[in-house]
Amino acid sequence: MNPFVSETRDAVLSVNVPGFCTKLRAPESLRRLMTFAKPAHLGLGDFLLKAAFDAHLHELIVAGRYREVQATLDTHFGPAGHGPEAVATVVATRRDRGGEGAP
Repeated sequence: MNPFVSETRDAVLSVNVPGFCTKLRAPESLRRLMTFAKPAHLGLGDFLLKAAFDAHLHELIVAGRYREVQATLDTHFGPAGHGPEAVATVVATRRDRGGEGAP
């Protein structure tokens, strides 16, 4: 049974995403699922937006479109700045490792 097409959409959810959606009519089974799965610290609207973003990334990953995954993440969070930091490439001298007699 597909809850998106075979159940009535009697449940009204307060999504409260300004400029996008304030209320959403959904089947009762979907309302129960969202209520159960939603972390307590997220509002329903934020949870639904995050779920849509996660679904988009998931589809790209499953399809092996990793450049698009990285481009999507870069667009939303800024470039990751991959690469070694200067301190990661410094070679320690004997003195740095514990003095003159250190091995």
